[in-house]
Amino acid sequence: MVDGDWTMVDENFSTLSLSQSELEHISMELANKGPHKSQVQLRYLLHIFMEAGCLEWCVVIGLILREANIIKQVVNLLESPDVPAEIIQSIRSGLLAVDAWASSDW
Repeated sequence: MVDGDWTMVDENFSTLSLSQSELEHISMELANKGPHKSQVQLRYLLHIFMEAGCLEWCVVIGLILREANIIKQVVNLLESPDVPAEIIQSIRSGLLAVDAWASSDW
C-alpha cells in the first residue's frame, strides 16, 4: 500500500485508489448524514413534536439533523405570547449547555 493511499477492489477486480484525506472526507459525509431511514424518522418525530408544541425536543432534533432552519422556526415560535417563559428559559439553557459542551469538547 502506498503511503497515504487506500486501495479498494470491486467485484470485477478493478482498483480504485483514494487518498487518505478523500476516504476520511467520504466517511465523515456518511457519518454526518446517517442512514436515510433515520432522517425520515427524525423528521416525522419533528413534525409530531412541532404539532404538540414540544419546542425543546424540536431544538434537539434540529441540532441532530444540523438544520439551522428548524432552530430558526422554533425561535420564531418562541416570539408568540402563548409560549410559557419556562419553555423559553429551558431552550435557552439547553442551547447554552450545548454551546459550552461544543466549546470544551470540540
